[in-house]
Amino acid sequence: MKILSMLVRKNGLDVVAIHHHMTGARPMIIFLHYWGKGSPTTLAKGFRAALDELGKHPSMSMNH
Repeated sequence: MKILSMLVRKNGLDVVAIHHHMTGARPMIIFLHYWGKGSPTTLAKGFRAALDELGKHPSMSMNH
């Protein structure tokens, strides 16, 4: 989660909340709320850049 949060921030979006509701669910589902100001295209590109990194970093694995 740390890497994803860093990538979102690097692309002009602020992380405002990280939480989960389904405490016993596997795989764990985590909700990340973010906020940004700017054109929709710029914000979408920033978010896409972060999404493109999902699964590329071992520390992003949620297999517990």
